[in-house]
Amino acid sequence: MSAITADNTVAIESKALDFEGYKVDLPVAASTVIYKNSFVGLNASGYLTSYVAPAVYTGATATGTSFRGIALEHIASQTSNGDKRCRVLIDGYFEYTLTSVAVTDVGGPVFVADNATLSTSAVGACIGHIVGYETTNKCVIRLDPFAAYNGKLLTVVSATLDLCTLGQKILLVHETDNHNGLICAWASAYVSEAILASDAAGVITLQHTADESMATTITAVDNSAVADVLLGTPTLTNGTSGDAMIIAPAGKQINAEVTTANNQGTAETGEVEIYAAFQPVK
Repeated sequence: MSAITADNTVAIESKALDFEGYKVDLPVAASTVIYKNSFVGLNASGYLTSYVAPAVYTGATATGTSFRGIALEHIASQTSNGDKRCRVLIDGYFEYTLTSVAVTDVGGPVFVADNATLSTSAVGACIGHIVGYETTNKCVIRLDPFAAYNGKLLTVVSATLDLCTLGQKILLVHETDNHNGLICAWASAYVSEAILASDAAGVITLQHTADESMATTITAVDNSAVADVLLGTPTLTNGTSGDAMIIAPAGKQINAEVTTANNQGTAETGEVEIYAAFQPVK
């Protein structure tokens, strides 16, 4: 499946298990069509739009939307923000298509790739977990748009960053999910493509607003194999007493950017996914 531009013909069948689910009416962004049975999120101003997963950008502001749920009605484009409101399922159970899902995936997380596509890979926001296997390419999902929160920590997994491409940037925390300010509790990088060059130089820097450093970096290590984990520094967990922790101001995004490219010779290699957790300051 791919992003849709009309009401979803693949019906999302609600599953009434312990309860039918919670629904809220959210104000829709101006000049935006909301499609029935599509996945929706909030833009930077807090208004409802079609969900857009964070994508890798080079030399640009990281973008994406904050996932909120499933649109239960079609809303035509309106002139101003909030001219219409859309009923959204924000918590409950539903049955939907998930390509290559298997019975062994039950209990695992589900991610949303666009306004109509789910995945078991970390391609976008984690929206909940698989609770039942129905049949080929179909399962029951426990919807929880705040699944990224673990207690008071906001945990995130990013799409892939290329350590050899200077300026690549990926959104980690959407503006609307940073309510009171955040500091980095921990950050690491999972190596998805081996870093083969000696004297590896790649550095990823966590930033807030657009390009303000949070003083947390992840540095490439020589000859790192796939599935190695690179630790960030400093963070709450691996910093030392007296380290300065920079707060991402409330209402500002947090992103990760390749600020030093791994450019050692002709065999430049190395791709990573960012795993991080952020602690609200109050």
